[in-house]
Amino acid sequence: MAYLVGSGNQPLLVLKEGTERTQKKDAFSNNVAAALAIAEAVRSTLGPKGLDKLLVDSLGDLTITNDGATILKEIDVQHPTAKMMVEVAKTQDGEIGDGTTTSVILGGNILQNVSELIQGGVHPSIVASGVAKARAKAMEIIDKVAYKVGPSEKDLLKKVISTSMNSKVIAFGKDKLADLVLEAMLTLQAAGVKNLNKNINKVKVIKKEGGDAVHDTKLIKGIVLDKEICHTQMPREVKNAKIALLGYALEVKKGEWDAKISIERPDQVMSFLDEEDNMIKKKVQKVLDLGANVVLSSKAIDDTAVHFLKQAGVMAIKSITSSDMNLIADATGGTIINSLEDISSKDLGTCDLIHEQAIANSKYVFIEGCKSPKALTLLIRGSGSKSLDETERGLHDALCVAATIINDPAIVAGGGAIEIEIAKQLNEYAKTFSGREQLVIQQFAKAMEAIPTTLVENAGIDAIEIVGQIRAAHNDKPGSAFIGYNIFTNKVEDMKAAGVLEPAALIKTAMKTAAEVATMIIRIDDIIKGSKLGGGGGGGGGRGAPPMPED
Repeated sequence: MAYLVGSGNQPLLVLKEGTERTQKKDAFSNNVAAALAIAEAVRSTLGPKGLDKLLVDSLGDLTITNDGATILKEIDVQHPTAKMMVEVAKTQDGEIGDGTTTSVILGGNILQNVSELIQGGVHPSIVASGVAKARAKAMEIIDKVAYKVGPSEKDLLKKVISTSMNSKVIAFGKDKLADLVLEAMLTLQAAGVKNLNKNINKVKVIKKEGGDAVHDTKLIKGIVLDKEICHTQMPREVKNAKIALLGYALEVKKGEWDAKISIERPDQVMSFLDEEDNMIKKKVQKVLDLGANVVLSSKAIDDTAVHFLKQAGVMAIKSITSSDMNLIADATGGTIINSLEDISSKDLGTCDLIHEQAIANSKYVFIEGCKSPKALTLLIRGSGSKSLDETERGLHDALCVAATIINDPAIVAGGGAIEIEIAKQLNEYAKTFSGREQLVIQQFAKAMEAIPTTLVENAGIDAIEIVGQIRAAHNDKPGSAFIGYNIFTNKVEDMKAAGVLEPAALIKTAMKTAAEVATMIIRIDDIIKGSKLGGGGGGGGGRGAPPMPED
């Protein structure tokens, strides 16, 4: 039973029988343990030498990945605090698209470090206040040491994108793929697409087994459709295409009610059928009068309409998804036509070339050569479905990083450099406090070192020695904030020169989300878990049905 203490310190039965309650330090310890369990689940995946996880769902489907967001999305988490940590990953993934593992590890280590203070008697409110002050100071430090990338320094932007691929299956081809990703984002920016982070879906991804993941993966400045042309006698290639995007069907509209037609003479049958053909021909002619030589429809195109379009030498494709239609409109500058009324040639989209192309025994339609396209396609090739899925996740993260760094061109060093610099300056900042908040800020600084420690440990190297070398290198000399551990050379060196760079916004968001969830958990001193439905009664006040009277 669950009791609450009333006046006079007398226990009163207030909560429903079967309710579980955990309080004070026990509640905090349980929450920290759950948070650390989530952090440990992804810790071994961090960095270029991180390992993969094999996830098997309830249907037996396999997922092989080291992407933190994917891992936490696939696992079935029950503990409420563990669910809060999963939300941290979702927030990081939603805002930046990368850095989910970093945010979860930071959150777990902040909690682990400050738990020593709470168990030692420091009040949670003081700890929460100290964490908030440490977070605010860390944000200032990042802004202070970040390097602002100039418009002409595209090589640095490419290095930032390449760094995001270091831990992915596509790392071996990161140089070429980084070029494609950067070109995609810069093309969208030049076309006037705002807030690139929220418009990653403007880059359509098509996966096709076969070919080489690096050499055969390409960026198309337009849209690729996994569709076939309506008729074999229609043109397979159209240059200087003028595209009618139809949101309605090219067919005779069926009535909503059953109707009977009285036919008295045999010739009336033919007249009736001819009238149906004429209705469709008029619809087709209105489209042709616009000057269209390609018709793309999200609805049906019946055989009669296909016949008239074929006679006019027009390419037609039907049953295109609405999402693809919107992307085609963005790429070609066309307008989706939902009615034959008030249409004009201005509604047509344009591109240099539309052609059908076979890829690994499948036919695709390429819409290429769009001027100032606001939608693009990445055609990904690879040896198998699992490899393609992981390549897609890696390229999605890279696209998100590219969008982030273009929107906010501030970079910091990878290899644990920024975390060690934050820890160093936070320890100096802590000295300005004389109370217990000083201890909290110091513990926050210690938590920052979990990232370089994990990076080094996942590479199979002695973390104590390497982290010590990085600390020693972070002095007050210019550029010392960019010194970190280069896993590929096994040296502590200038990470800017080595090309290991990250968006400052990624680290700031990871810090913010980690500190916020840690603060929420720190302030919880009571966990009240209701009894399961269908459990035993008791206590009164329940909302179940009253007991049935006995016979």
